Amino acid sequence: MPSSDDVLVLEMRLSRTGGDEDARLVLLRSGDADPRSEHDWLSPCESQAAADIGSAAARSAFVQGRIAAKRALCTLRPNLLPQQVDVCAGVFGQPVVVGAQVGDLSVSIAHCDGLVVAVAFPQGHPLGVDAEAIATADEATLRALVALQEIAPDFERREALLRAWCAKESLGKILRCGLAAPASVLALEGETRDGALWRGRFLAHTQYSFLTLRCGRHIFALAHPARTRVIFESKRLIAFLG
Repeated sequence: MPSSDDVLVLEMRLSRTGGDEDARLVLLRSGDADPRSEHDWLSPCESQAAADIGSAAARSAFVQGRIAAKRALCTLRPNLLPQQVDVCAGVFGQPVVVGAQVGDLSVSIAHCDGLVVAVAFPQGHPLGVDAEAIATADEATLRALVALQEIAPDFERREALLRAWCAKESLGKILRCGLAAPASVLALEGETRDGALWRGRFLAHTQYSFLTLRCGRHIFALAHPARTRVIFESKRLIAFLG
């Protein structure tokens, strides 16, 4: 099993007029899949799916993504037995949670540079998560996908472009289109600083907002309903990845 230093579990409160809901965010420093972790967390179907993956790297990513998702689900609903929950791939590659005790829960998963991020949330309160490593970001690619008017003036130009990229990725996960959609579909209205966070909205999908955060060598992003205030301990996220 990964040590506590390799796993971070954060409570998220989705605050909204009329009542709050809970979500859970899990960050897992990924490495070689531990057979004990697989036995503790994966369902029989997931174990078989993992065994059928030929690439060791792809297999490890699959297993670690499922473990992170199960941790998020089980901390949100402690009565869940992880081996009795399947996190399947939908027709667009999106994670679909199946299980008798799951109820209305869903998950979003991101992988990057030895890190796995998963967030579990009520289906009626959709969230999308993304994370990217700053050092490996290609600025030319980012410039092709992000317009300068979408970002705030920032001396860390690569970081600003990557924040926008991550925000678009996180919305793409909610919409189940990824970055394959036309640029106008995922366009940002802009961003403003809120302490350690950057917040903004989307031009075409005004019902959604985003928050981004630099955590050490990574950029973290979360897309969420625009009228929802997402409350969590960002300092713990920064400390974990710092």
